[in-house]
Amino acid sequence: MSAHDKILIVEGNYLLLKDTPWNELQQFWDETIFINPGVEVLQKRLVARLLNYGLDDESARNKALINDIPNAHYVLENSIPADIHFE
Repeated sequence: MSAHDKILIVEGNYLLLKDTPWNELQQFWDETIFINPGVEVLQKRLVARLLNYGLDDESARNKALINDIPNAHYVLENSIPADIHFE
């Protein structure tokens, strides 16, 4: 990033969290966008991605349900509202 940069796009699941240290980043955002396809769609996409990584169906579903989906719920429940929200 330099003084000549006009637009910088930053992406991440935790960038709007209310929790420290993530909340300290909010001073740097001019505009925020949150994309929420819904937990059901997210779960399908996560399982498909994990299957592509070589996990079998049961392992992919377990990883999504034990780790990723609870994490998604946490982000949904503990983030500040975005300026723009897509569902």
